[in-house]
Amino acid sequence: MNNFTLFFMYDMVWVSLLAIIYATYALLSKPKGDKAVRLTIGFAFAYYLVFFLLSFATSIATAKGLFLLALLPLSALWFALAPYRKSRRIKLVALMLAALYCAFFGIVILLHGMSNM
Repeated sequence: MNNFTLFFMYDMVWVSLLAIIYATYALLSKPKGDKAVRLTIGFAFAYYLVFFLLSFATSIATAKGLFLLALLPLSALWFALAPYRKSRRIKLVALMLAALYCAFFGIVILLHGMSNM
C-alpha cells in the first residue's frame, strides 16, 4: 500500500471514510442550507484524492510538495468562486490573493527554469 500521508499516519483512510460518511448523511437526511459545507468537503476530498493518486505516478515527496504548494492558491480561488454568501470586497480580496499566489509561483518556476542548475 502506498504510504502517502500529510498530517498523521493513515490520514488518507480517515479522510476518505469521513468524506463517505458525511456524503451519505447529507444525501439521506437532506439538510437545508448545507450546500456550502457539502461543496467544501467535496472539494477538499477531491483535492486530497488527486494528490494521493499522483503519489502513485511520482514519488511521495514530489506529490506532498505539490500538495502543499498548490494548497493556498487553490483554497483562495475556491473561496472566491464557491457559492457562499459573502461580500464583494471579500470575494475580490480572495481573488487577488489567488492571483498573487499563482503569479509568485509562476515567477519562481520561470526563474528556476532559466537558471543553470
